[in-house]
Amino acid sequence: MIFLALFLIAFFVILLSKSAFNKWINHISIYVFSWFFMLFLYEMKLMNYIELSGITWAAVSGAFLSFLAGSLIVTYARRIYKKDDVFIRSDINNIKIFKDGGIVVKYSILVISILGILGAIQLWMILIRMYGSIPAVFLNANDIYRLRVEGEIKGVIPYISSISYVGVFLSGIYVAYKRKITIISILPFVAVNLREIANFARAGILSGFFLFLATFILFRHLDSRRESDINVKSKLKVGFAIIVVVALVIGGAGLVRSTRGTIESFRASSQNLNQLRGGFFITPSLYLYASSHVGVLSRYFEKDFDERNMFGEITFQPVYNFLSKFGVVKHPSFYDKGYFIPMWTNTSTYLRPLYGDFGVSGIFLFPFLLGFGASFFWYQFFEKKKLWLLVVLSFFYVIIMFSFLTLYTRSGVFIISFFIVLILIPILERLSSWNFARK
Repeated sequence: MIFLALFLIAFFVILLSKSAFNKWINHISIYVFSWFFMLFLYEMKLMNYIELSGITWAAVSGAFLSFLAGSLIVTYARRIYKKDDVFIRSDINNIKIFKDGGIVVKYSILVISILGILGAIQLWMILIRMYGSIPAVFLNANDIYRLRVEGEIKGVIPYISSISYVGVFLSGIYVAYKRKITIISILPFVAVNLREIANFARAGILSGFFLFLATFILFRHLDSRRESDINVKSKLKVGFAIIVVVALVIGGAGLVRSTRGTIESFRASSQNLNQLRGGFFITPSLYLYASSHVGVLSRYFEKDFDERNMFGEITFQPVYNFLSKFGVVKHPSFYDKGYFIPMWTNTSTYLRPLYGDFGVSGIFLFPFLLGFGASFFWYQFFEKKKLWLLVVLSFFYVIIMFSFLTLYTRSGVFIISFFIVLILIPILERLSSWNFARK
């Protein structure tokens, strides 16, 4: 019964979002897909998961309805005032940053990627000095992961990996503009993978991929070249670009999983799930990673319902981290308390930190503002065709996509890269216009 209800809700809401935004891929459909996928996997019970509590279903449903209301109120307000269709395609050569044919963007990606790669190499050199060799680094993956969590790896340049995500954003618009992938356009992913493999973490690889995908798809909506006008060769190049990026993501995430020695034999696993043990990417631990978060949320409500953080402590964690350096506040932990559901895990959707920071109001107000903001910047970008609006919209999409996992505003790397891109865009636009005038 629950599968049918989930399917029907997802189906009709995605149809509603297509009607509202005139595109299948929009922030509502992304939210619905990510949460439907997690809940569907959880209710399959390929592991002996706990039953979700009534308060958990109420929180998930309330947040979803608030997000939906925030998203649609902008759309229907525009229709009342009879706003014109925003999807009037334009010649993207007229967008300032591509005035010179993409030369400035191309070399910016190159320079940023080199900086990101050098930052990753610096981390690798520290680890090699600690353990003696590259093979020894991989053999001590779990120890390195623990040291990183505890902040015990000394000498690392703080937040240097933020620059790589700036390159990922620029790569997204560059590939959409050129309709093909080049060596330069995949360099930011090389930088991200090198860094995240050294950290033995997968979240950064996945968020970089989705930032690229969101930027690429949204920017392509502006292109006045209709699909019927694009030859087969160009379409194949676009498809190949996506395949290459996906291969890098799967390769990096799979390598991290295998080198960290993740346990793949869970007593609570079903026989069908245990048959996937030993796989490179599709494994029992991947099922746990994709589905367990709502179960942790349920256990959190059961065990620590009265637990409270400082106001906005996790939502605005980079601010608290900065203030803690001056002794103003206590340094907050980046990693949440874990629970057994019956396997131990600690990620618990974006609702847990919102409840901990703001109480019940956080579960309803933040999703409403998230949906409202995404819709507002959606229309603003397609009407005004300003790249800084695309920056805001793309980062909104990353928060929405990973809402089933965690609250991404707590990531200092994510926030810093966001502000770097915002500052960099007008500079690159000026350089592109200057380069065009010079030629």
